[in-house]
Amino acid sequence: MLLTNQECLHASSLLRLLVRAPFVLGDDARYQRVLDFLVQATCSANLACPVTQQEFLEFASKLVAHWIGTRQDDFFQLLLARHADIVASTVEHIGHKSALVRMACISAWNELISTEAEGMQAWQACRISYGAAYRGVHLGGLQHQCMLYWLAGIAAVLTHVMIAGCQLLSKVLVGKSSPAVGSIREQILDELGLVDALACYLYDEGEDGDAQALVALEFLWILMQTREQEAYRFLVESQLLFRYQELLGHPSKMVRAKLLDILEQGLAWWPEAHGVFGIDGLGKDGFLFRSEIVDGLQGSEGTIAWPDAARLAMLVCNCHRPLMGNDNDDDLRRSFYALLWCSSSRDALRTMNDLLEHSAFVVAERYKAWLQEIAQIELLLDSLFDIGQMDEHALLGALACVHQLYTCPTMLLADSLHARTRLLCGLAAHKRADVREIAVRILRCLLSMPVQMVETRQAIAMDVTTCEQLERALHDAIADSEVAVVLNAVDGVKMYLLLRYHQSDKPWSLPADLLRPLLAHHDALVRRLALQALLYLCRHERSITDRHDMARTVLDEELVEQLSRDDDWETRLAACHLLEQLWLSSIEPASLAEQSLFYLYSAERYLLRGWLDDMHLPASEVARSIAGSPATKRPHAASNNAHCDHAARLLARLDSVNWVQLATNTRADASDAQLLLEELGLAHATDDNWMPIAPVVDDCF
Repeated sequence: MLLTNQECLHASSLLRLLVRAPFVLGDDARYQRVLDFLVQATCSANLACPVTQQEFLEFASKLVAHWIGTRQDDFFQLLLARHADIVASTVEHIGHKSALVRMACISAWNELISTEAEGMQAWQACRISYGAAYRGVHLGGLQHQCMLYWLAGIAAVLTHVMIAGCQLLSKVLVGKSSPAVGSIREQILDELGLVDALACYLYDEGEDGDAQALVALEFLWILMQTREQEAYRFLVESQLLFRYQELLGHPSKMVRAKLLDILEQGLAWWPEAHGVFGIDGLGKDGFLFRSEIVDGLQGSEGTIAWPDAARLAMLVCNCHRPLMGNDNDDDLRRSFYALLWCSSSRDALRTMNDLLEHSAFVVAERYKAWLQEIAQIELLLDSLFDIGQMDEHALLGALACVHQLYTCPTMLLADSLHARTRLLCGLAAHKRADVREIAVRILRCLLSMPVQMVETRQAIAMDVTTCEQLERALHDAIADSEVAVVLNAVDGVKMYLLLRYHQSDKPWSLPADLLRPLLAHHDALVRRLALQALLYLCRHERSITDRHDMARTVLDEELVEQLSRDDDWETRLAACHLLEQLWLSSIEPASLAEQSLFYLYSAERYLLRGWLDDMHLPASEVARSIAGSPATKRPHAASNNAHCDHAARLLARLDSVNWVQLATNTRADASDAQLLLEELGLAHATDDNWMPIAPVVDDCF
């Protein structure tokens, strides 16, 4: 319906006439139809009218104020009953730029709140104050008046008023401190009768029992964020903790979730409440929620749902309290096993993973100890790896659980994972990147098992089939497009090299040049790990000839120049370690240029260490390396411009070093310090008039 501006004005005039004389139409049904049409014409179709939004808002606000100001009970009740949303909709205009609109809205709200009507008026008053508090607008005593109506609504068991009141409280009490809400905050909090009034609704079984319980818990949640003392008093005096069975078994999922939220926050904020959940004072039955956790995890009929039971277990876990009355509690152990077998459930796997991740608590260590004692560990792993009955999300959860299980490995678990190496290697090529990443991570964990597990390590290293599968999986993972997969794969290569070095004489078929592209990877951590893997490969090659061949194949002049310019200092440090290892183990005499470059890289390695850790001795070793470098004694040796540039950059960084002070700080006596200065060519320097080391090597350039 499109109304012109003139038609809208005529409709409003007619509506004003009806407001002043509602007896004109009497009780006839046409009264209802005409009223509905006029309300729709003046309010619902406003945006379709060819008038500006501001003009309409001013008009509508005045009209609402006029409706309420008439105090015509029959008409007013009919209007609120059929079009209450029109009155409340003016809340949206609290921040309007027009002062006239704001004043009209506040006038309408004051009229509404001061009307001696129950139920709907109180509900609208709460909505209005909620909107005002949300927007930070001060309405004087209006909000406090709303609170009085809200309390009256509680006494009248008006659930919709309670909900609106709780929404108002969440904004007024928890909102930022400001003059707009600060004046009534203390008045509301001092109404201790609110606590007692709401406590009785927690366990009401009436028609609105679910909503009332949720509102009461919501109020407690708000109170906990404002007044800890009153909230703790309510927590105890309402016997919420000791009547938990009724609420944990509540049919409303929202009520159960809100209860667990409150218990979690309460225990986190108040250490004195921990005793309620502990063993002390509760007799031989153990902790407070013991039976709920046991029955819920086992899926017993008539108990709470297992997700709530698992969350309760986590709650007690966070309290640093043991989950059993004694170390031989078979019931709780079996209940935890029952959760493990729910591998087809994504939520069950996520919950189990969360429980296993709590390694910071003593309880979690006991969990892992239980898992290590499971006689049917093979069945457990079969269940977790039953890919045919899992979706991809459940498979990811199963792999995450296996990874958590392996954080505290035993011989039994390592052997079981070893038997499933083929399956893990297959998952390393899965189409999902997150599945590939965690599968490669588990393989890395399998390769990095403690050295004390000699038999298992030797079994893996000597198993030709297993080694071939691992090498193939790592080979593919290194070339993966996902950085997380590559990182775990490169780290796994290091562990595999170490494993083969200690347990097998068979060389690995992985060519060293496979790692070379990773040295130019865009991720600095990948470059660094690749360098470390090459260092492992260099150190663990039994043949010096093979080691030298690897150096010639992988580390050519182009790559050396690239590494010397790397922006990541840790990558440059790893490169220095690798270059030093290669040149020290070379079977051929190094050329003068290579020796110069070796000294420069060694100097930079010491420099990086010394400046990072603020250690003087490595810095003095830098000076010693530079002073003894062939590049300083034979200037013509540094013929390569790239080498000269690198040396220039390095020496420029050394210019600001007070070598006299370093020599004094790093030598036990003055004579020893003087010897160091003589080696550096700075024998005539003093602490007050020191000279940089750069002139010593000026001839190099």
